[in-house]
Amino acid sequence: MCLLLVSLSDYADLIAGECSIATPNGELKFNATEPQPGKFTFESADAIADFCQKYNMELHGHTLFWHMGKPHLSIGFETR
Repeated sequence: MCLLLVSLSDYADLIAGECSIATPNGELKFNATEPQPGKFTFESADAIADFCQKYNMELHGHTLFWHMGKPHLSIGFETR
């Protein structure tokens, strides 16, 4: 969604006109925001937040921990 919002204004206008809330899919997951230990990037998440602010849309968070997007610190922990 993020690249389409930035690159296609017709798509962005359609989403803004039909939606009042956005939920990022993977842009806020640990593997997206910290692709390497200690190296952070929020470029995609910021683009969605900027889009929502520009079009007065709410931004809804998504699950913090997901099996494919676990932070490197949690690898090796056992779950019960």
